[in-house]
Amino acid sequence: MEAPAKTIENPVSGEKITIRRIVMESGNEILKGEIHLAPRGCGPPEHIHPIIEERFKIRSGALSAKVNGKINKYTVGQEIVIRPGVPHRWWNDTDTEIVTDFIVQPALRLDKFLESVFALAQYGKTDDKGLPGLLQMSVIIQKYWDVVYLAKPPLLVQKIVLSVLSVLGRVLGCKSEYIYPYDK
Repeated sequence: MEAPAKTIENPVSGEKITIRRIVMESGNEILKGEIHLAPRGCGPPEHIHPIIEERFKIRSGALSAKVNGKINKYTVGQEIVIRPGVPHRWWNDTDTEIVTDFIVQPALRLDKFLESVFALAQYGKTDDKGLPGLLQMSVIIQKYWDVVYLAKPPLLVQKIVLSVLSVLGRVLGCKSEYIYPYDK
């Protein structure tokens, strides 16, 4: 069973993602869709998914990616498989848009995490790379440790520091989830 597609956009990082949540016959859920990355788009920071596997297939353009410390450029028809626990990031260092298909499994709540971060970008509440500030991100990430965390510093350090900062962030009004303005 396939849920209706949702398209979210981070106007600062240059990412536009169309996501479909699909329930497989086995009952497992996957996310499937496409990513458009604008010319010179910075994409996400280096991060890790503890149990998610991501697959990308390049449809147009040339995607630069750092996977497990190695930087490569992927072109039309090439596929990137990122296993759970592997640090990675991607970006566009060309003057043309990149389009890539993707599959994420298991889906977990990655779409909700992305919606929250992209919603903040839509409302102008991010830095020049499209990311929420440290206090805001510490509140969000507390809800999504099982989905994603930064590649550096070590996870234990992140958990200690961000858990303390999230208390201050909540006091200052930061929330762990934001609703993307689909009708904007």
